[in-house]
Formats: sequence, C-alpha cells, structure tokens
Amino acid sequence: MASETDDEQKFYGDAKQYWESIPATIDGMLGGFAQISPTDINGSRAFLRPYLKKFLDKAPEFIGQDASRVERFICCGLQDFVPEAGRYDIIWCQWVLGHLTEPHLMKFFKSCRQGLKSNGLLIVKENVSGTEEKDFDDDDSSYTRSKDELTKIM
Repeated sequence: MASETDDEQKFYGDAKQYWESIPATIDGMLGGFAQISPTDINGSRAFLRPYLKKFLDKAPEFIGQDASRVERFICCGLQDFVPEAGRYDIIWCQWVLGHLTEPHLMKFFKSCRQGLKSNGLLIVKENVSGTEEKDFDDDDSSYTRSKDELTKIM
C-alpha cells in the first residue's frame, strides 16, 4: 500500500471508526434507512449482496443458502482494493465511493477497468449533491459529490 498523508489517514480512520460503531444490520448499513424504496432495494439485491467487515461477518447468514455461490469474501478498505485483472463481469459500487479521496477514487476506477472482463460493466450508484460543490459528512467521513464531479473523475 502506498503511504498515506496525515489527512488521508484521518479521513479513512474517521470512516473506519464510524463504521465500527454501526450495528451489523441492514438499518445500520443504510444509515437508518432500511425502509428505502423496495424497487431500489430489490434492484440492487438482484445484482449484489453487501460485503463489509462487521457486515462481512454477517453476509453469509444474510445471503442464506446462496452464500455457497460466493467464491470469496474480501475484507479491505476500498482505497486498497485492486480487483483481479479480467475477473469480473460486473463491478457494482453503491453508496460507497464517497468514502474515497479524489486520487484514490481515480485509482479505483482505473483498477476496476482492469478488473473487468471484455464487455464487463462498472455500475456506479451514488447520491449526488444538488450543487456543484461536494458536501462533506463529518459523521461518517464521506463526500457527496456532484454528478459533474463524478463524471469528470470517471
């Protein structure tokens, strides 16, 4: 792992501390919004299941008998995740990219491109700010970026 600046260590450390304090439940993962639109939830479930430490430990139980179809459960910070080259048909990113700094987000997108099979898809499902400015959330140490900023980074 490349050495991180003090600001990056604080940024990722604050996020880690926040997520360690959150219960390993759907409501905890979704910030108290477990009752989000069923259309949104069902659409996301059709593609992926949640995989995060604390949450990662609960993933097989949540997935149920389909958990045997999951080849690997990977636990690492998204800033350190490098997908295996040419392995994935789909890489789905939902409500997590705000936890990356801009340089790490650009690096992540580049590594995802390498991780996709030919004709693979990178799906990005993120909240966007209503202004051109990104919003910072002190509680979970994350950014909500504008659509234009996300597009530019991509």
